[in-house]
Amino acid sequence: MPFSVDIERSDTRPFPPGTVQLEDLTDQRQHGRVILQPVPSDDPNDPLNWSRSRKNANFALVCFYALIVYAIIDIGTVVYGEVHEELGFSWEELNQSFAVSTAGLAIGGIMFIPFAFKFGRRPVYLLSIVIMVVTTIWQARMQTLGDLFGFNIVS
Repeated sequence: MPFSVDIERSDTRPFPPGTVQLEDLTDQRQHGRVILQPVPSDDPNDPLNWSRSRKNANFALVCFYALIVYAIIDIGTVVYGEVHEELGFSWEELNQSFAVSTAGLAIGGIMFIPFAFKFGRRPVYLLSIVIMVVTTIWQARMQTLGDLFGFNIVS
C-alpha cells in the first residue's frame, strides 16, 4: 500500500528536542500502550491522577468562570443606549470607557500571570473573583463618569 503508515521506525537518527513517544509497542506500561507525558506522580492531588468526573467538574468550573468574567467585561456595551439616556454619558465617553476596559484587561493579564506562577492559580482565581464581584456591585451603583471609568479599568 503506497499510503499506509509504517509503525516501525527505520530511521536511526534521534528525534528532535521536545519530541515524546506517544505509544509503546512492547505493552510494558501501567496505562496500556499510551505513554503519559508528563509522567503522573503518586500524589492524589496531581490532576493527571484525578477521576474523570473530577476533571470534568474542574473544567466546567473554569469554563463557567471564564464565561462570567468575559460577560461582565463586555456586557456594558449592550446597555449603552440605556446608560446614555439615564445617566447622560456621551457616546464618546461610553466608547472611551470600553477602551479603558480593554487596556485594564491587558494590564491585568501582565500583572496576574506572574502572580499565578509565584503563588499558584487558585489564589489568583479567588482574588480575581473577589475583584469581579466588587466591580460588578460598583457597576450596578454607577452614577458618575469616574465610576464608569473606574470599574471598567478594574474589571
